[in-house]
This record gives sequence, structure tokens and C-alpha cells, in this order.
Amino acid sequence: MRMISRGSLGEVYSAVDSSGRSLAIKRLRPILIYDREEREKLSREAKILRHLSGHYFPQWIGGDTECEEPYLVMEWLEGQPISTLFPSAQKQNFDQAFLKFADSFVDALKILQNIPSPEPGPVGLIHADINPKNILVGTDGGVRIFDFSHARWVREGEQSLGGTRGYMGLDQMAHGKLHLGTDLFAMGLILAEILQGSPIISGKNLFSIFLQLKELDPHQVAQQVTHKQSYQEILHYLLDLSPLGVRERLNEVENRIKDLVEK
Repeated sequence: MRMISRGSLGEVYSAVDSSGRSLAIKRLRPILIYDREEREKLSREAKILRHLSGHYFPQWIGGDTECEEPYLVMEWLEGQPISTLFPSAQKQNFDQAFLKFADSFVDALKILQNIPSPEPGPVGLIHADINPKNILVGTDGGVRIFDFSHARWVREGEQSLGGTRGYMGLDQMAHGKLHLGTDLFAMGLILAEILQGSPIISGKNLFSIFLQLKELDPHQVAQQVTHKQSYQEILHYLLDLSPLGVRERLNEVENRIKDLVEK
């Protein structure tokens, strides 16, 4: 077992079980194992992982969030960073690879949104921290999404701290507001980043990032990263920060992508 990443709250290790299956093991940093709030977050993540299914997400293997040193064990996801999709890195047909990735991304978000909550009230499950460090391009060209430490079954208008600068909407960054559109906005920034070959929001500090988000115009971003009207329309649907009509917008994006794939 070896450590592969260490953040401010947790550590992730890679391991192999007796059958040769590759695993990812996540645990709290030693200084936080007695922190009640962080233990509750890890328990919530375990609960969410148990509800995930399909090859877009890590398969839940096991774990113990009640022991002295809580931990999670899940499937190790294979894949490459999204930079392998940048136009400059594509040796094959860029549009084919881009649309395949985008189509799988939509499918993954729809699966998350439709996972029923164990409690009444929430309108859907969101990841709430989609960024290039938490997604991969699978061997089949589709998306892989991991690190559900900020994920939750969200109620409209719910507030929560968390997320990654440069991939949060203005409401999430300024007020911690979450809704079903939170993940769509992050997906829009990811796809725009792939088309442009570099991040869309690239401020050096919190204030400059805030200003960029405040002035962000979906039409302008779409025209900046691609001359293709069909791609511009997809980005506009995704970068719309309104919490209303999210499922309808995601369905529209799915239909637009499928139309392009069939051409």
C-alpha cells in the first residue's frame, strides 16, 4: 500500500487485494480522526458511495467509519487526465473523442441526479466539486468521476462550504449555495477548457477569480473557445447558472450531442 495523494483533510492510498484487484483506500489525516465534523463527512461519503453504480464511478468495496481510524475502500479507477483530450494532444478525430466524453459526462450527471435520497426532501444528488483533479478519461473515452467528499443529496437553496476555485459558480463561491445546476456549470467549464486547451477561470487569487466569475458571460465563453455553433449552444446550456430547469437543460444537451454523433 502506498500513498498517492494527501490533502488538508484526507489521505488516499493505492493497494491490491488478494485477487489482484486494484483498490483506493481513503482515510482521514491522523490529526483529524477525532474531529466529529470530518468523521461525519467521511460517513456521508461512504453512504453515497454505496448508492453509486456503473463504470463512471468507483465501486464501493467496504470500510469502517465508526472505528478509531475511519477509512473507505473503493475500486481504483483507471484513466488519463482531461489534458489528453486537448486539441493539441489528439492524434485521432478530436470531435469524435470530445463528443464521446461529453455524452458520457451527461449520462453520469443524470445518473447522479436520479439516485433517490434515503430521506425525503432532497431533489437530487450532486458531486459539488467537479474539477480536473476529480475526473479522468477512461480507457473507453468516457468520463470517470471520483472523490465524493463534497457530494450530497441537495435541497434547493442549500448552503455548504467546499468546492474548487475556478470550477464553482458565483453563488457557490460567494454564498455556498448548491443546486442541481452546480454540477452542470462545472461540466460546462470542463468542456470549455478541453476546447480551449487551458482553464477558463485562471485568476491568481480569490478576488481575481471572483471577478472573472462575476463577469462571466456564457455566450462570450462559448464564442471564445470554439467557432462551432453546435458546441457553443451546448456550452450555453451548461453555463447557465439558473437553478431552474436544470434537468430540462441537461436533456437538451444530451439531445444536441446525440444529434452531432449521428451526423
